[in-house]
Amino acid sequence: MHNRPATRTLITHILEQDRLKIVPFIALGVMLSVSSILGYKYVLPDTADRENLAQTIMANPAFNVIFGQAHDLTTIDGFNAWRTLALGSMFTALMAIFLVIRNTRGAEETGQAELIAALPIARTARLKAALISAVIASLAVGVIVFTISVLVGGDVHATALISAGYATSGIMFAGIAALAAQTASLTPTATTLSLTLLGGAYALRGYADGSADHTWLIWVTPLGWIQETQPAHLNRVWPLGLCLLLAAATYATALLIERRRDYAGAALTQRPGPEHAHNSQYLPVFLTRLNAPTFLGWTISLALLGYLFGNIGITIGETLSKNPTMARVIASGAVTENELTAAFISMILSMLGMLAGLAGISVLTRLYREETSHRLENVLSGAVTRTRYLAYTVLIALTSSALAILAAGGVIAFVSRGGQADVSSSDVIAQTAASIPAIWVLVALGILGVTAHSNAHWLGWLGVVVAFSVTMFGPMFQAPQWVMNISPFEHVPLMAAPSPDYTPLIGLGIVGVVLIAVSFIRFSHRDLA
Repeated sequence: MHNRPATRTLITHILEQDRLKIVPFIALGVMLSVSSILGYKYVLPDTADRENLAQTIMANPAFNVIFGQAHDLTTIDGFNAWRTLALGSMFTALMAIFLVIRNTRGAEETGQAELIAALPIARTARLKAALISAVIASLAVGVIVFTISVLVGGDVHATALISAGYATSGIMFAGIAALAAQTASLTPTATTLSLTLLGGAYALRGYADGSADHTWLIWVTPLGWIQETQPAHLNRVWPLGLCLLLAAATYATALLIERRRDYAGAALTQRPGPEHAHNSQYLPVFLTRLNAPTFLGWTISLALLGYLFGNIGITIGETLSKNPTMARVIASGAVTENELTAAFISMILSMLGMLAGLAGISVLTRLYREETSHRLENVLSGAVTRTRYLAYTVLIALTSSALAILAAGGVIAFVSRGGQADVSSSDVIAQTAASIPAIWVLVALGILGVTAHSNAHWLGWLGVVVAFSVTMFGPMFQAPQWVMNISPFEHVPLMAAPSPDYTPLIGLGIVGVVLIAVSFIRFSHRDLA
């Protein structure tokens, strides 16, 4: 057996096949870093503005939860490290997860792996090739981000550590994805398991950064190790060694399982469906079972995030009242601690609402996979019509996103009630319900993407990225109101206000209905992939 040449051939094939899926993540990492460096120079040209921004951000636990602890926001590289390290590491980890699972469990599911396994190569060659490809792709992210960032003005040492954090995160979570691929028998289950672990690591890191009493938890999560390199501050390299040790352990364990397990075997197998089903119940039950793992993963993750943010929201009103600058960023016009707390919870629910939107968009991504793998064509060749199939899929997507945000809001309400927060649990529930129309607009955009054309399935994800960017960075950089209005969450009223205006919610509902109607018309007339 010529294992090394075979592995090299597989690596070349994977990188060539997935290059168009890797490039967007490289571009995203570059845009994060470059926009931070150039934006900081032009938006905050003098010292007074920089110190004001530093005061605002360092006093706001919400920013710490999302981006990590800010150590030095009066320099370009300190701002770049704070704004990009946590997000860039997470995006690189996503790239590695998708790449590994697609070329391991995904290849087994489609039958491609069986053709490769019939050749005279080692049992572990496919997994080795997928892991090495993920390492190469992660290093490519780091090298390209470093090169371009330095060219636009980033410090060499700080930028090198930030880029190394990106690459190390991808290398580390490639191993976690490899273990998930050995554990789960289906690609969606393996992906959901990996993303749940990534989301849990990110949430735990966020809780440690946002809570002054539990900073030690930063050492429990792998993403916290990357954060503790503290580029442009302490510039520590050794925490990355912990990440590489974890990567080595997961790689070795996954390869050991790969040697011993049966082809297409897994610890978590799919249960067989009922032997007989009534025709009227077949389709909804089938689609519900198909999307249940994804829905449960998102709901549990959002409930966990709701618990973390709920604990922060208990005392946030007092913190905001002591920092007028930061209060203006989060809640213009709010004066009392109750109003400031309500505004903070509204902002947090907007962030969680975007994740809930992704829960619905993930259901639609399944529709895209079913179409491109030609399984949808088999289903529609029977008595099931396109309209009926799409109607049930849309219903599940909308329901999943609504239930996910309600789970998060319910946990926040429960925590705030137990902790005697400055806002009532009924106001939290009302604010959660008010965010659902904005979430459904994002889901409707995803519906339009997958129904307009099989190559436009990314439209919903793009909508979430734009909404997040506008909501998070618009107030910080004093964006004009027309830019802020791009995000649907900008139109969600503050339900704790004496007389909230419900008119924008009606407008969001109309936008969502129009997008879904256009989607049905388009899907019923176009050819399948």
